[in-house]
Amino acid sequence: MAKKFTFRLQKVLEYRKLEKDERKKVLLEKNLRLSQVEGKQEQIVQELARGVTASGAENTPGALELFGMYHSRLREELHAVEEELVMAQLEQERALEHYQEAARAEEALLRLREKKETIHREDVLREEAAFLDELGTQKGNTQYGADDGEEEKETHS
Repeated sequence: MAKKFTFRLQKVLEYRKLEKDERKKVLLEKNLRLSQVEGKQEQIVQELARGVTASGAENTPGALELFGMYHSRLREELHAVEEELVMAQLEQERALEHYQEAARAEEALLRLREKKETIHREDVLREEAAFLDELGTQKGNTQYGADDGEEEKETHS
């Protein structure tokens, strides 16, 4: 009966898989955050574009001043969102690097496990072949040994 294959680093492999899954979750969160910030930026840019086209509707000094303050506030928000976007992109890139690192570590252990399993299967096949050869040799020896013994008895008589 062949020994069952056991991978000594199975616990490490399981840990690497958990680590990769956790880093994937973080990456997805960072991607979501980046999308939200990009959406915010797009919304402000659209609002600025609408404000420019609507500014010609009323040309009173009060309306122009109000539009100027609104436009100024939107520019400040856009600047803040662009800074937030840069930070979100950096965090997303960092999370992607961590995920790729964890995925490579898991992949390396998976390849090692496959290699060890292949070696184990080859060893089992080699042992089975050797056992069958030995079994065949023993069976052949008993059959031919019995025949040889009878011939020897007949020649001595």
